[in-house]
Amino acid sequence: GTLGSGCFGTVKRCRNKVDGAVYAVKIMGCNDRKNINEVRAMAVLSNKECSNIVRYHHSWIEGRQLYMVMEWCETSLRPLLEEHKKSHRYFSEGELKSILQDTLKALSELHQYQVVHLDVKPENILKTFAGGTNLLILGCADRLYSPTGRRSVRAMVSTWQ
Repeated sequence: GTLGSGCFGTVKRCRNKVDGAVYAVKIMGCNDRKNINEVRAMAVLSNKECSNIVRYHHSWIEGRQLYMVMEWCETSLRPLLEEHKKSHRYFSEGELKSILQDTLKALSELHQYQVVHLDVKPENILKTFAGGTNLLILGCADRLYSPTGRRSVRAMVSTWQ
């Protein structure tokens, strides 16, 4: 089923017919430079051992669509925050410490490979089935430097409200 959609594309939950594994598949237009940069950033990280970043498996172009297959995670931080708010419950100090440590470790790993995350927010922080936290990089990352060595990220504009 569809997990989410918007100007970034559509993300669907899919099951591999061969091995039965479940993945998240992002479907987006293949003519947008931003989408190609996103796949490049994910591909750079796929060859590394980045423990707190959502795993990229592969991608392909079919027709005018770009498909990107990634690790399936349990949920994002957004519904957990909403659930806590409704029940007047707070995250424990240990839970917050774990989420922040995992998120900061992921950002550090990104920076190590010259990739910057431009949209850290609860929707992009995912809880894994093992209880850890992974950072999602969908439409919000770019290489700090282009392959020619020129700085590719010149400015950031916040979209927070």
